[in-house]
Amino acid sequence: MDLLIAANTVIQAQADTAPASGTPGWATDGNPATGLLATDAPAWHYNMMMAELIAIIKAAGFTPSNADWSQVLKAMQTIFAPAQYGVAPFSASLAQLIGGYPLGAIAFDAAGNYWQSTKANNLTVPGADGATWVNFFAGVMTQQQADLRYLLLTGGNVKGAMDWGDKTAAGTTTHRFWSAGAPAEGDATPDATLTISGGTPGTANQGSVALSTKELDLSGTGQVLVPDVEDFATKQALSAQIAEERYPASVPTTGQARITSLVQDANGRTLSNGAVLANLADLPIAPTDKIQRFTVTGAVYEQTIPYPEAFSSEDVTLIMTVQAVDDSPKGLVLANYRSGTKTPTGFGIRLIYLNGYGNQALPSSDPANVDIIAIGPG
Repeated sequence: MDLLIAANTVIQAQADTAPASGTPGWATDGNPATGLLATDAPAWHYNMMMAELIAIIKAAGFTPSNADWSQVLKAMQTIFAPAQYGVAPFSASLAQLIGGYPLGAIAFDAAGNYWQSTKANNLTVPGADGATWVNFFAGVMTQQQADLRYLLLTGGNVKGAMDWGDKTAAGTTTHRFWSAGAPAEGDATPDATLTISGGTPGTANQGSVALSTKELDLSGTGQVLVPDVEDFATKQALSAQIAEERYPASVPTTGQARITSLVQDANGRTLSNGAVLANLADLPIAPTDKIQRFTVTGAVYEQTIPYPEAFSSEDVTLIMTVQAVDDSPKGLVLANYRSGTKTPTGFGIRLIYLNGYGNQALPSSDPANVDIIAIGPG
């Protein structure tokens, strides 16, 4: 469809337009019997009808053509094609054609999301930044989604892995249980409540699981420890964790016997199964004394020996034994403490040997090993 191609036509700017006044009416062929004249169809009326039809064709994206006499129909089919969906897909060209979607209009996008217009004359695109549309099903899920996410109150068989709680933020998850099902109304007290709290996202088994008033503590080893039972069948009972913190382990191996009694008598001695164990109170040294044993090799008549570790004073008891390095000395080798040489860090000695000629200094050719025990204040 297109405009006239004929003599005496004009451009649109020169086309006749409707009169500014007059009463609109319907056309007639006239009636000679009554003297009713036929209607004179002016050019402006033809221009008006053609302008309306051409506007429809162009709105649908077509170029007017006098070779195609079905362009108006095609234009209408194109413009109203979305109507076949009931709820039409969003169309930017339709929005421009109708001056924007009205308030409350519903359209869906290419991803299948449904949107509702929140303003009149809405020319924005659903889902775009600043768009005046809202997701029509925001906060609503299908039956299939609900079945995959929630447990049925009517019961059922739960299989596979299940995730509970928030995976990215710390929080508390609470589950309540009723043996006869959820209450019909009100917040009835459940038969049992399971509360999980205190965890750290990304760190396994660091929170606590509380069932009613009894708590299950999760340790860093991944083990679930039983609660500390206050009373069990009128007999006191302890959890493994409390027992480990309160008592020493007693697991014998081959050739050993289990310790069944470990007590302290009135004298401060420790008794195991009735027998006295070694006690520092029975030793002739103070509990704070330090005992050091070490060996030095000497081939000098007089020398100073340092302690491996310093004592707090020079009041140190020394026990020394000597043996020649080559086990064949020229006599009996002795190590004597040099009086007045004791300090908190060491002492002086003389190395001599006895033979048929008397006491002589130990020559450098016959070095000796001196085994020393030093007992003094720590």
